Amino acid sequence: MALEAQREVERKYDVSAEIQLPDLNSVAGITLVDSQKPVDLEAIYFDTPDHVLRRNRITLRRRTGGPDAGWHVKFPSGESRIELHAPLDTGADIEMPQEIRDVVAVFVREKTLQRTATLKTSRTFHYLHAGEEIVAEVCDDIVTSVSASAQVKRWREWEVELENGSSLDEKQRDALLDEVEEKLIAAGAHRSLRASKLSFALGPLPEIEERNIGKKGSLRAVLTLAFHSAASGLALWDPRVRRGEPDALHQLRVSVRTFRGLLKVTRKIVDKERARALSAQLRVTGQALGTARDAEVHLEILEERVDRWNRDTVSEQAIARLRTRLETEQETALAAALEHLRSPEYFATLDAVDAFLAEIPLNSKYDAAAKARGPLRLAVDRQVARIKTHVESAAAISEGDEWIHLLHEARKEAKTLRYMIRHLEDVPGSDLGGRRKALRVRAEGLQNGLGEHRDSLAFQTFVRSVAREAAAAGEETFSYGVLYAAEQEIQDFALERVRDGLKKL
Repeated sequence: MALEAQREVERKYDVSAEIQLPDLNSVAGITLVDSQKPVDLEAIYFDTPDHVLRRNRITLRRRTGGPDAGWHVKFPSGESRIELHAPLDTGADIEMPQEIRDVVAVFVREKTLQRTATLKTSRTFHYLHAGEEIVAEVCDDIVTSVSASAQVKRWREWEVELENGSSLDEKQRDALLDEVEEKLIAAGAHRSLRASKLSFALGPLPEIEERNIGKKGSLRAVLTLAFHSAASGLALWDPRVRRGEPDALHQLRVSVRTFRGLLKVTRKIVDKERARALSAQLRVTGQALGTARDAEVHLEILEERVDRWNRDTVSEQAIARLRTRLETEQETALAAALEHLRSPEYFATLDAVDAFLAEIPLNSKYDAAAKARGPLRLAVDRQVARIKTHVESAAAISEGDEWIHLLHEARKEAKTLRYMIRHLEDVPGSDLGGRRKALRVRAEGLQNGLGEHRDSLAFQTFVRSVAREAAAAGEETFSYGVLYAAEQEIQDFALERVRDGLKKL
């Protein structure tokens, strides 16, 4: 079952019981205000015992009553939120859909989800029409909340939410919200400082003692901030992979590789055994994502190449066979990747990342106050040397499996350099120096050239494999020969970019 997703853009206002909602018919562009009779809503909220969802600004609830009854998960997204919907469970007992559990799994893992509060709302909808369409709704809510500890609160609020799919552009939507707000405040409302109804119902989160990571510019402080920055991509992209968002699989794989890359380049700075063990765990996740990503890349290449090919020499039958094979491979690989993301092994890896972040384990030769500048600059220089060694070794061979392997290693090292600098350059006290910061852009160009070369080689291998299938089925194979040969020009151009990129390192 696919979850429905929509972007939620809303503003909330605190209002006393006696204030009347103002007339909104005079708002520019509004042709009708359609006021409905009050409806009763009930929402049960869930979280882990340590409030992991609230700490990540995520809301998970089961709502009954009203037009959007169902299971809802809300994720922060800039100044708005992404809201996911699933149908209500059936039967007397509450049964959370697996799809709902899945999208919060990177946070919840194997912890228990329990009820934290129940909110009962008497809501009056006021729909704002602009011509034939509804562009916003204003909700007048009278709320009663009961927390899991039986604490009861009552309040009233107004909520203005833009309608998804309206024809208004961003400037018009902002203008509408601003004019409605002006009228609500004139009537006696105040812009709410609360993040949500739930945050008010439950009160402030229990404080977590902040750990002192050391003085600005110290090795521990800089590495802590850099590794936290790298790890943030795991929580960002994991739910999006599960939701099937475009490019999410690629970005999650990049996040895994980035963290592993930081572990690699700092291996003489952090505890070697801890770093090696964590890298091995992350490698399993990277491999699980890699197969699905490879099929995704080949599909992208196929679609990009289709427009180049002369249909007199490349048949539609060949293109269809290539596309069908890739779509099947991608579907199978994605299912395997999702199975890994739901496994205890993956959750144990995330726990290990958290433990590593809690206190970056430095090599015994460094104390907590050691300056970051010298060791990190040396780490960058070592990484550049690795890239040059691989490319120069490849240049001495010029062909064959070992040549391809060395170029692939150079590409991985270029990626590692790029990701390392990206997560270090803005950390206060890292002080890499302008020359080393500039290497990030240069490494990206080198990586892209090597990546294009490798992807083209892999695509050739794939084309050859499908050609054998076509031959066995009695189909013509001339088209596959044309496709195979056409990749040579792309590879030559990519290697030229690599040579230029290497000169700039």
